[in-house]
Amino acid sequence: MIHATVRHRLTRDDAQLVARLIARDSGAPLEEIERRLADEGIDSVLDDPLLPTAMLRAGQGMWTSLPLFSYVMVRHALRRVGEEDRRLADYARRLIELSKTMEAEVARFRPVLPRRAAADSG
Repeated sequence: MIHATVRHRLTRDDAQLVARLIARDSGAPLEEIERRLADEGIDSVLDDPLLPTAMLRAGQGMWTSLPLFSYVMVRHALRRVGEEDRRLADYARRLIELSKTMEAEVARFRPVLPRRAAADSG
């Protein structure tokens, strides 16, 4: 079973980084973004339209955790096509993570697979 729980596993450090990135990109005081985070929850800042660009543009963005980065990028891509369900973004992000894990496992066993099976696997 696939457990799509990235939003629930984000850390205080993830939330603080998101707040700083949005504040830097928007010019809004950090305290304002932190208040929004405290009053409205993590989804209010994760859904901020400035966040994906801020993550890519700011030097601080390179410290973004993979779960946070991949969730934000998937979430905003889905929102651009009209899909608002956060659970779907969480699920899709988890599938991406699992596909990378599976890819690594195939690569790990590729040297011991018979030639034909290795060719068939990609």
